[in-house]
Amino acid sequence: MAFDDLDEAIEEQDREDDGDEAGEEPTEVDGAADQAASEDIDKQEDSTNESAPLTEPAFEFSETEQDALYARPATWDIFDDMLDLDLERELRERDIRDVPQSEKYDAVLRFAAEHPEAIADLIEAERVE
Repeated sequence: MAFDDLDEAIEEQDREDDGDEAGEEPTEVDGAADQAASEDIDKQEDSTNESAPLTEPAFEFSETEQDALYARPATWDIFDDMLDLDLERELRERDIRDVPQSEKYDAVLRFAAEHPEAIADLIEAERVE
């Protein structure tokens, strides 16, 4: 059959696994190899953690809370274009990719919370027009 060699390889692997479970003691070479592999994994995790700030979201989606924001359709269009075009370009220039929508919205709300005078200026200007 076409997969006879695959069956043999699986059976051989099973025999090797059974031998490991039968109480074979690991040799010093095996122990050293396991320790070296463990150290390599630790180094990879450390380097991943160092580069993670730009490659991973700042927070998990489960930490978010959905709430309603009300705006005119034209304002939503401008906002969506800013997120999809302008902000996306800015993030790519900083080599930040795969930013979830929740992280973008969170940043916008934090920015608004830090600039109440600018928001008041926008409301005032809109009412004066």
